[in-house]
Amino acid sequence: GMGLAQKMFSIGRVNIFMPTAAGISWSGANTGWQWTGGVAVTVHLKTGSYLVPTVRFVKSSVSGGSGYQPIIGVAYGWGK
Repeated sequence: GMGLAQKMFSIGRVNIFMPTAAGISWSGANTGWQWTGGVAVTVHLKTGSYLVPTVRFVKSSVSGGSGYQPIIGVAYGWGK
């Protein structure tokens, strides 16, 4: 899927984003739609880099009726 993340607010050096995306989902011979949403937090480190812990969910029309699935992750980045 493709999407974007909107900055919602900041608390000190911590920025709170709400990412969302939509696209195509497939599993074997089944094809359908999917969309995701959640929260991403940028934590700036003293080294000029940052950590981005995320808690998101995915909903797919080919998920076998399982509903929403959690996606938990951490990203590492650098730059401005």
